[in-house]
Amino acid sequence: MSFSALFGGIVFSAVGLLGWKIGRSRNSIPKMVIGVALMGFTFVVPGDLWIWAVGSALTVGLVLIP
Repeated sequence: MSFSALFGGIVFSAVGLLGWKIGRSRNSIPKMVIGVALMGFTFVVPGDLWIWAVGSALTVGLVLIP
């Protein structure tokens, strides 16, 4: 595992934890699901570029959901 993949995993896991907590406090199931997905997707996505692409897409989805 490269440094970029490790750093991406840490960053997106932290964002996912924050999204899950916000979703839990607002009773927003979609925010909680995306938060959990952000915390766990790095285990199934291969490669540094894919980690950053999928993590960025999920983060945008987390922000755009009301």
